[in-house]
Amino acid sequence: MIETCNTQNWAMSHYADDDTESLCAIGGVLLKATKNGLFIQTAANDEEITAFVDYGRLDASRRLTRPDSCLMEYAKSGSLNMTVTETQSGKAERYTYEMPQEIADDLTNGRVKFGRGLRGRHFSYRVAFVGRYAHIEDAYIDFVTTGRRI
Repeated sequence: MIETCNTQNWAMSHYADDDTESLCAIGGVLLKATKNGLFIQTAANDEEITAFVDYGRLDASRRLTRPDSCLMEYAKSGSLNMTVTETQSGKAERYTYEMPQEIADDLTNGRVKFGRGLRGRHFSYRVAFVGRYAHIEDAYIDFVTTGRRI
């Protein structure tokens, strides 16, 4: 697996094919080096990709809260879901929620509504995508405060 990032925003990418040894971009064209030579990295228009964005563990507040939903501005073809990981019980528990299935050729907005049962202060998130293209312009997690049980 090769890991790389761009110098504009330091976004990390992982390439999981078996033969890539290194990557470089020249004139906006992505090139990969293998044992067999140098190749232009291209994708067919109908090829589906799997991609994800991991957000590190975040401390939501000094009080017990729960994430209620994620509001997103996006364009996509394919499926998009969000996995929330909580550690309130002392072990990682993961819950996955689907974005409503729709084709969005241009920027639109939508909401991933989280289910009941999430609790605590520390949450991490993974946005996962399978399809031909995706563009996430913005994502905002909405929290609600919960009370302690006595």
